Amino acid sequence: MSGRRAPHWACFTVPRRAVHACKDLKLTKGTPLTPNIAISKQSRTDAIASLKRYFRENMPEPVGDLAAGLLLDFFLEEFGPVIYNQAISDAQKRMAEVVSELSGDLYVDEFQYWPKEDRKRRDRTRS
Repeated sequence: MSGRRAPHWACFTVPRRAVHACKDLKLTKGTPLTPNIAISKQSRTDAIASLKRYFRENMPEPVGDLAAGLLLDFFLEEFGPVIYNQAISDAQKRMAEVVSELSGDLYVDEFQYWPKEDRKRRDRTRS
């Protein structure tokens, strides 16, 4: 590269070994996986109000709507991927736990016809 920096989403490129597993998703090597860390209009308004209050109560000078909005944009772009990646990791761990519990919760004993019949016969002879 001629002194140019890599794009901000460069850390979200698909590893080569994942390309084969994702063919149905039409991903190719180097496809950016930038998470869309956008928030609703109402959440943005609430977040800006929260930032303004934080500055008003904890900093020497308050901030206005524009400064709080720009700070929110910075947080979303800079720290959003960290939170996003942690959420994905937490979800993967939870899903692994749920899947590992499936064998215990859903396991069905095999070849149970004759043991059931034998129990029925024993119960009939006792009665």
